[in-house]
Amino acid sequence: MKEKPNSITAIVVAVLLSLNAFSPATYADHCKNYDKKIDKIRAKMRQGYTVDQGERLKKALTKWQDKRAACEKTKHPNKKKRTLAL
Repeated sequence: MKEKPNSITAIVVAVLLSLNAFSPATYADHCKNYDKKIDKIRAKMRQGYTVDQGERLKKALTKWQDKRAACEKTKHPNKKKRTLAL
């Protein structure tokens, strides 16, 4: 009979997985996914489309570009912004 994992083991595994979720490689992969979606939308925009389709494509492109920009900002979460002291 197999033993059920105890709750402490489950918590330890969850913590270890969450720590790995914020590695720089994961951020880069995540940003690349946004790039792929943006490229697909741009490819569709180069083809013929109706006015309604064009509006939807523009909204989708803006949405994914905003997400891509946010992804770039989270790439270096510990990097502090420089401010000018007045």
